[in-house]
Amino acid sequence: MKENDAFLLNSPAAERLYFDYAAGLPVIDWHCHISAKEIAENKRYADLFELMLAGDHYKWRLMRMCGVPERLITGDAEPFDKFRAFASVLPLCVGNPVYEWTHLELRRFFDCELPLSSGAAAEIWRHCNDKMPTPQELLAQTNTECIITTDNAGDDLEYHGIYGVTTVLPGLRVDSDAGAALADADRFARYGCVSADITDLKIAGSLAPELARRGWTMLLHLDPLRNVNSAAFGQIGVNAGFDAMGGGVDITELAKFLDGLYGAGSLPRSIIFSINPNDSPALNALCGAFPQVFQGPAWWFNDTFDGIRAQLKSYAAVNAVGTHPGMVTDSRSFLSYSRHEYFRRIFCDFLAEAAIRGRADFDTLGAIVRCVCYENAKQIIKKEKIKC
Repeated sequence: MKENDAFLLNSPAAERLYFDYAAGLPVIDWHCHISAKEIAENKRYADLFELMLAGDHYKWRLMRMCGVPERLITGDAEPFDKFRAFASVLPLCVGNPVYEWTHLELRRFFDCELPLSSGAAAEIWRHCNDKMPTPQELLAQTNTECIITTDNAGDDLEYHGIYGVTTVLPGLRVDSDAGAALADADRFARYGCVSADITDLKIAGSLAPELARRGWTMLLHLDPLRNVNSAAFGQIGVNAGFDAMGGGVDITELAKFLDGLYGAGSLPRSIIFSINPNDSPALNALCGAFPQVFQGPAWWFNDTFDGIRAQLKSYAAVNAVGTHPGMVTDSRSFLSYSRHEYFRRIFCDFLAEAAIRGRADFDTLGAIVRCVCYENAKQIIKKEKIKC
């Protein structure tokens, strides 16, 4: 993938929307798994492997799919050997977002235009290791105004704060113990927490009244199949690429859940993610029945060129596209901040079709771009209603 300002922008209208309205906007990443400690300490990475590949299960999955031995993925091989193994399989992955993400990472953060392959691995390794950025440099370069990390009750929050241009806030993650989360909510609030990330409706039901009282946003991540390869999970551990897509959210159950909370005056602003793309039409229709309830952006296996466009199309057809809550990295990698550019380019190309067909004017579309790429997220972190 060569340098091209028109990357993913398939018309002059798309280019105009992106460069005039989207490109210069700050980034607000309201859900991620970035390490606040690494930001606070402005960590110096040893090499390109540590920054690009260590902990990135998206890339690990592709390596396994292409037959790379585990020793060269999470094992005891040398860092360069692992990087070269990744480079050797990346050319097989055209169509997967990792192919485009990786080249965006190389271009934006290392000024490297070479396509990554086994033959180019050594040259790219040397070039990038000479330009290794720190977390604060990466966040400043991407104009990242605020991020919300993912933290469990009892976690150390002392590393959250303001670093250069970026405010780092904690986000309360609740997988099992709702009582512990409630007991720790005041401490999280002191560090600026404005959201809770929940994966179970029963737990969400017990927390929702308190979230509503505090004005926090409830993030519901529904229906992933976690750790489906139990033997590999036992050997390597969690968040290593052994997850899959569930069969779909029970929309009827979810409707009853939201109805009960709304009727009791206890429904917080909510952003609902489903990992199965077939849920989008029904989920968008359901969200529209309740105020300040939104479908989240294309998530996990759907965070692809086609997946993002499909989610946007479903959202726009049933709801008001200008209320879309925008992009999140949901990532552990600092290099993932180039994915906001990826989303913005796809979004502008999607909206440009309305201009080309005479269905909307540029001023209207430009305002939508600003809302979705920045203003709606800003309202989330400031606990205001999404109103664009």
